[in-house]
Amino acid sequence: MNNIKSFVFLDLPFVLILPFFAAVLDRRLVAISRVRPKQSIFQPFYEVMKLLGSETLLPKEGSIPILLLAPLVALTVMVFAAMVSLSALLAGELLFSDAFLLFYIFLILPFVIGVGALASGNPLSIFDLPRAVSRMIVADLPFIAVLTAFLFRSGSKTSHLFVPSSFLAFIVTIISFGAKSVEILDDGRIDKFLLEYSGPPLALFTVSRWFFVGLLPIFVLLLFLSPLTVYGGIIKYFAVFILIFLVKEILSRLDPAHRLKILFGPLNVLALSMLLLAALGL
Repeated sequence: MNNIKSFVFLDLPFVLILPFFAAVLDRRLVAISRVRPKQSIFQPFYEVMKLLGSETLLPKEGSIPILLLAPLVALTVMVFAAMVSLSALLAGELLFSDAFLLFYIFLILPFVIGVGALASGNPLSIFDLPRAVSRMIVADLPFIAVLTAFLFRSGSKTSHLFVPSSFLAFIVTIISFGAKSVEILDDGRIDKFLLEYSGPPLALFTVSRWFFVGLLPIFVLLLFLSPLTVYGGIIKYFAVFILIFLVKEILSRLDPAHRLKILFGPLNVLALSMLLLAALGL
């Protein structure tokens, strides 16, 4: 009975509210940074409902079963990530196994989007896919070092951000997540991979991307800023969300080749320095 109450009054509202809240917050920040008119807070909900109510157009080429299965898999894994994150929030700590699991779940979303693009059979969707995948892989490499450092310090009772290696890990994580968000959240970049999607399948991909932007700050909070109080957690969530957003906006204005050099060079050097400090217990 308690499990049912927990699902109805905690798990379900969290899963239903998080993606739309993240979408509204992201769009408000975009409107402020780019001096655009602010949309209604219900606009993301209207967009999803409109897509769910429209018909699905299927391409003549490509694999239709994979095309339709990809968005369902994307939403399923992101809902699972939300449940794991909520469980860690309630427990007040993030186990290394959960951190590793969430990292791989965040890898699955761009992979599934890529599979959907390949399944569409549209050359325009496939053309830039290898370069986009390479940019996301480069953005993820420094975070592997962060997870390794997290394993080194898993038994430490020291406040995370007051430790040099943890402070560097925090910076690396923010930049890494911001770089990955450029590829996942920028409509101008992601839309070309979803050219053949419409109706409910496109709605599932859209909500999955909103889950992604909403879960990244929670992951950062659990890694570096836990345990959390209710009010302190809310303030820290907004702060981390804004930091990731600012990095995303700065990197999105750079040429992709220049952005790749920054991620592959200075960021990896910073990640290796952080890993060395963590190995030394600093």
